[in-house]
Amino acid sequence: MAAPKKILKSGNSPAARPKGATKARTAKMPRSKSKPSLGSRMIDAIRKVVEVMDSGEPLEKHFRVHTLKTATLNIPPTHRYTAAEIKAVREKLEASQALLAKFLGVSTHTVSLWEQGKQNAPPIACRYLDDLRDFPELWTSRLTVIDALTPSSGRRR
Repeated sequence: MAAPKKILKSGNSPAARPKGATKARTAKMPRSKSKPSLGSRMIDAIRKVVEVMDSGEPLEKHFRVHTLKTATLNIPPTHRYTAAEIKAVREKLEASQALLAKFLGVSTHTVSLWEQGKQNAPPIACRYLDDLRDFPELWTSRLTVIDALTPSSGRRR
């Protein structure tokens, strides 16, 4: 009696598929042979940079190098205003809490909290208060514009 034949079943052969199943079709994407993939180009570029750096030659000899200009600001550290100092700046400008609040872009309630010491003014507001204290013409030049735009009622808003 002859020994039964062993059938090797591979993943997509008819013998490996369950009964009634059809062969799965996979679409092959055409590969462009003229242009390597982005990943391949990136890896090649990184390898070239490493080679040049290992050789000790200047990068400018092999690559286009852009130099970024930097600037240094001469700004002193932000002064943290106390409640009394905020009120003093406001009074120096002869402004109400509402007008100073509008000028700084905050609510009147916020200025009130600063002046009562219940809340600290944020650094950006402190920096602006520095400018108002040191250069009051910033205030007066804008105040004139505000007065010109508000209906005249005999008092400052």
